[in-house]
Amino acid sequence: MDIAAEVRENRAGHSKAAAKRYRWSGSDRAATSHRQQQGEAFPDTPEMLAARTARLVQRNGLPVEAALEATRTEALDRPMMYERILGVAKDLQAWSFLPRGVRAARTVARISVRENGREIPIGTGFLVSPRLLLTNHHVFPDAGVARSAIVEFDAQVTVDNTPEVSRRFVLDPDAFFVADQALDFALAPVVPDATGRPVGETFGWNRLSVQTGKLVIGEPVNIIGHPSGRLKEISIRENRLEARLDDFLQYQTDTEPGSSGSPVFNDQWEVTALHHSGVPRTDDRGRILRRDGQVWREGDGDDAVDWVSNEGVRVSVILKHLAALPLDDERLAYLSEMGPESGLQNLATTQTTATAPPSADGRSAPPSADGLSAAPSADGETIPPVPDAQAVPPAMDGQTVPPSEDARPATPPQDTRPVSPPQDTRSEPPSQDMRTVPPASDPRSMPPSEAWRSVVPSQGGPPVEAGVRAAPLRTRTGLPAAPGAFGGAKHLVFLHGRNHEKCVPEEVRRNWAAGLNCGLTRAGLPTIVPADAWFPFYGRRLVDAMRPLEALRRSPRLAVGDPVEAAAPAAGSTRRLYERLIVEAAA
Repeated sequence: MDIAAEVRENRAGHSKAAAKRYRWSGSDRAATSHRQQQGEAFPDTPEMLAARTARLVQRNGLPVEAALEATRTEALDRPMMYERILGVAKDLQAWSFLPRGVRAARTVARISVRENGREIPIGTGFLVSPRLLLTNHHVFPDAGVARSAIVEFDAQVTVDNTPEVSRRFVLDPDAFFVADQALDFALAPVVPDATGRPVGETFGWNRLSVQTGKLVIGEPVNIIGHPSGRLKEISIRENRLEARLDDFLQYQTDTEPGSSGSPVFNDQWEVTALHHSGVPRTDDRGRILRRDGQVWREGDGDDAVDWVSNEGVRVSVILKHLAALPLDDERLAYLSEMGPESGLQNLATTQTTATAPPSADGRSAPPSADGLSAAPSADGETIPPVPDAQAVPPAMDGQTVPPSEDARPATPPQDTRPVSPPQDTRSEPPSQDMRTVPPASDPRSMPPSEAWRSVVPSQGGPPVEAGVRAAPLRTRTGLPAAPGAFGGAKHLVFLHGRNHEKCVPEEVRRNWAAGLNCGLTRAGLPTIVPADAWFPFYGRRLVDAMRPLEALRRSPRLAVGDPVEAAAPAAGSTRRLYERLIVEAAA
């Protein structure tokens, strides 16, 4: 059997499975339809509506002013409030909707295979890291098919509707290849261009997320792909999510068989699903029906099928599957390039203890509470993952990482972890740039450069959909910023004042970042991740340094007291303290 015929057969098998799931979810869709007829635009659970609303506000999916305006006219219960905000987000799109869609579209490629001297289009794929391309398992059922594939970017028309010059690449499945038939996905790296530049630096890549809140029932979806092997096309907005299953999403949209492997976007151009199949209408015996009601036969062609819906694999499910794979560190390094929201960045140093070597007594080490454990080096020091020197610069908007405008620098950045807005203050990953020191060590007695590195970080737990991780570290030492924060070109430093010696730095940094993000959101600017800010902690040092200078064991706030006196202090002792504070501040 030739490759194209095998792809068609595999696609037909997934279509039949999707049709079964469509029948099973019939009662849910009926309940959804009834709620929509009763006036609910987004008939989803209150929890999903709340998560979606929070994600929209936090990711600048709509201006805060618009959200406030949507709830200002009357008292609303929470579901009604959420629905009104979501309605504003659905009906009104910022001007950036279009250029961001163009940017996302550049990450999408047409996939063809060489067969009998011809190139036959078999599907679509899209970049999910600087090097990795995601498509369907039925497009790449094995590494052999991927090895013979051609990946074609910019296979599209220009603004003048003339064909654009496409750029062609091949894949390297021998370096990395992961595929799963049940979830119908496949991952393989694209070979860099002739200069060694990863394709993601040219075309950008989509940052996948394990978090919820990307889509609710009734919201539009957008699909970009190569239906029937044609030049790139888009199905935009007038499509609705119908049902959310455990592993799949079902939605109404216009797609064709060549769209297999296309990204399914929400209106903020976040990938919510990997499109893998149309859903055909079937009879009671599970036979596919034609539009005229007759049973479909193999020779009838896909155009004769009565397609009733479409189905995609949830990206959060794909990411969880990837996180559980027993891969070596070299292959896990590919996954770590997919960004922090994927939950895959620290896998190279947090292998499951199921693959750990046995201890001296011949028994395997017990699994940790989160199912992950660090990979220590020979001297017992935990080694953080080595960043990829060819990764692309981070994006500040949380969606598609744009390609680099300039030529690659002679000295590549040490790490380019994409910056994404915080989703849950509990989900901040612990810093990895720390070393173990003996318990008796006191940070105050260390050189300033070493005082940062005085705690052992807990290893990040497995990726979770609701943004919940293990309890944060409760230490009282400085916190470095994540490597490559803000592209490594600039730094954000939080400096604390007095009376912080009993505070927990992780909590203070999160609280300060939350306050800053509120202002950034109201100003319509990108938000920050708390872990990207440097937070030196010197609470005890400040107390020790100030103690000899203090005649009163009170804070300056208490010493000054009266606001009127603070503006023009009269008492001698108060004035002296006031003047000293001014001099110190000036210095």
